[in-house]
Amino acid sequence: MDAIVAQCDSLSTFPRRGTRRGDLWPGLRVVGFRRRVSIAFVIEKNMVIIHGIFYGGQNLEGAFEDEH
Repeated sequence: MDAIVAQCDSLSTFPRRGTRRGDLWPGLRVVGFRRRVSIAFVIEKNMVIIHGIFYGGQNLEGAFEDEH
């Protein structure tokens, strides 16, 4: 858990990394961590907002379907 939190904190240094997934949510980006974790976030003004942390086979796409 500490490593995941540290990875999320590191997004403040270089937030425009990861894969753009605007097809799921406007401005959404997803960055992988240690092959098993995906961190979904958006950049708003001067902050990074984490919208979800997905482990293994969790359905990232399904998590955002009801949000549109």
